[in-house]
Amino acid sequence: MIRKDINQIRDNMILKACPFCGHDLNNQDPMDTLYPANRWWNPETEEMEYSWHIVCQENAGGCSCEVYGRDPSDCIEKWNQRTHDND
Repeated sequence: MIRKDINQIRDNMILKACPFCGHDLNNQDPMDTLYPANRWWNPETEEMEYSWHIVCQENAGGCSCEVYGRDPSDCIEKWNQRTHDND
């Protein structure tokens, strides 16, 4: 993913509060919230691929909860998913 694209996603992402501690991730530094977690070589596409994750940063008052996804949008969707969505 091109750096410009991920910066645009980070600038426009709206995240729900942490489901465990209630920390507001929208007040964290976006660079410390959403970033690549792992990378590997995909022999089918012959390209490097990344998994991504969102972290409720402990150093920002959170609890270190993490969510992983295939790409930034998948991470945001998973983070914002709730079993009982009242908001």
